[in-house]
Amino acid sequence: MALRLFLYYNELLQLWIKLNNINLYGKEKVKNIPQPEFYVVYDGKESLKEEYSTFQTRHKGIKIDIKVKIVDIHYDRLDDTAPQNALAGYACFWHEHNEGIKQGLPKQESFEAARQTCIKKGYLSGYIDREEFIMFYKDFLNYDNQVKAEVREAALAEVKAEVREEALAEGKAEGATKVIELIKSGLTPDEALRKITEESAA
Repeated sequence: MALRLFLYYNELLQLWIKLNNINLYGKEKVKNIPQPEFYVVYDGKESLKEEYSTFQTRHKGIKIDIKVKIVDIHYDRLDDTAPQNALAGYACFWHEHNEGIKQGLPKQESFEAARQTCIKKGYLSGYIDREEFIMFYKDFLNYDNQVKAEVREAALAEVKAEVREEALAEGKAEGATKVIELIKSGLTPDEALRKITEESAA
């Protein structure tokens, strides 16, 4: 993340230079360069092991050091959950959304329940009730489904030859076909192979 944010800063710096008509090849020093502060918000499932993400490169006395502050925004760990806190609003939305998924709600219903909770609590006022936010989530769902489909197809392509070759060598062509069908149904290759093994042992 530190390297990624450094690259983003470079892109913004190039835009700033262009908008301000700054000559990088003149004699005068460039002044008042915007000073960045790098942050990453984290709401993942694993516990944070580090407070900062860093990127360092050194060569012959020349060095670049990038340090990024990682902010834990799990809703139940935030100190400030006031409605005007945008991070608290974001954290509240995803907390409620994930809770809905855990309870078995379809993603679209969980999204709407989380959105209504945020509206009642006053979070993300003026944004969460806009059509753009709703469309963003729909695009996110489509992207998520597309990525899953691509990953599944890649897994299929990778495992097809190997599984089928092993199965045919052992005279288990039917088992190879079943593994492939299980992967198509949503299981990972490891899960599919485990399921076949368990069924064979039963």
